[in-house]
Amino acid sequence: RLAFGEFADILFASTRAVPRAALAAGYSFRHPEVEGALRASV
Repeated sequence: RLAFGEFADILFASTRAVPRAALAAGYSFRHPEVEGALRASV
């Protein structure tokens, strides 16, 4: 959250979207949560 400042509140408080079609097809995400993906990107 430190890296994104006020923008972190928007990222982490926004509506949770679920990729139902991808999950139903058996796709597994490297970072299933946005916070993990953001940590990996910095």
